[in-house]
Amino acid sequence: GIQTGRNKTDGAIYESELFNQIKKINPSLTDHAITQGIEELMNSPNNQTAFNHLRNGLKITIQGENKQVKFIDFDNPQQNKFSYFPYLRIRTKQNNYLEPDLILFINYLPVVILEFKDPFRAGRN
Repeated sequence: GIQTGRNKTDGAIYESELFNQIKKINPSLTDHAITQGIEELMNSPNNQTAFNHLRNGLKITIQGENKQVKFIDFDNPQQNKFSYFPYLRIRTKQNNYLEPDLILFINYLPVVILEFKDPFRAGRN
């Protein structure tokens, strides 16, 4: 499988590219704010919370100031980076491995996981 840049959980995340991309769509935020936002997103308690952060941004407080970290730029879609990887091996929080047929990324964050039906592989594991 493909090695990812994420140490803690081997998730499908490329940390340096992710950081640079989130900084690009949040030019007014400090590096510390970006890092805190990404960490909070990665530590979302469930998929619904993570989805809400992706969709609406994430509110963080730094030195008493409220900041909003956007992960997808809906106002300027051309600012976003769209990419895909076939057969990327990922480790889940439960330490299982998945190798979906295709993962779609926005700003280096996995947003869609696709499995295609293969009539020739049906019934075989």
